[in-house]
Amino acid sequence: MNQVVNNLIGLLKLERVSATQFIGRSQDIGFPKLFGGQVIGQGLSAATQTVEGRFPHSLHCYFLRPGDSAHPIEYDVEVIRDGGSFSVRRVIASQFGKSILAMTVSFHITEEGLDHQDAMPNVPVLNPFSLSCHFIESMQMKFHQKCEICLRQTDLLNIESWKIRIHFVRVQVLRNVICGFVVCLLYPMKH
Repeated sequence: MNQVVNNLIGLLKLERVSATQFIGRSQDIGFPKLFGGQVIGQGLSAATQTVEGRFPHSLHCYFLRPGDSAHPIEYDVEVIRDGGSFSVRRVIASQFGKSILAMTVSFHITEEGLDHQDAMPNVPVLNPFSLSCHFIESMQMKFHQKCEICLRQTDLLNIESWKIRIHFVRVQVLRNVICGFVVCLLYPMKH
């Protein structure tokens, strides 16, 4: 498995202090401040560890202050409600006794019910990179050069009850890398 993916998975595994308290570590990405996506991902990981048999379906969060990447992050999860089919958790991420992120996550069981959506028509399978083609073409027009795209796909990863497919994309004009990005597709496994 790719080392970048291993690092990401390791970053989302939190140290459990109590049933509702966790500690997350930071990854040095060259900035003194925390990357917000990391704090959200770790907060969701903390909330998920307090719920069984339900999957997150809604998440709302607010960044309250910047975090320091050189220090651990404390996650306190409050159990708001465990109902028949929904659960709600509030997560506060903090450093030095001050909140840096407030998050609310709603979880739901998998269940049959009314479907208010038309059935998906039969369509050809979409290449995950076909959407990038328009971007590549616009880069070619802008630089009047042929752009080279490097696509690499890792294996489909199965982590607990989730599947993650990660695609690495790099767009290059001559020898200069114009942009690099990662396309991550995350979806629950069907049981």
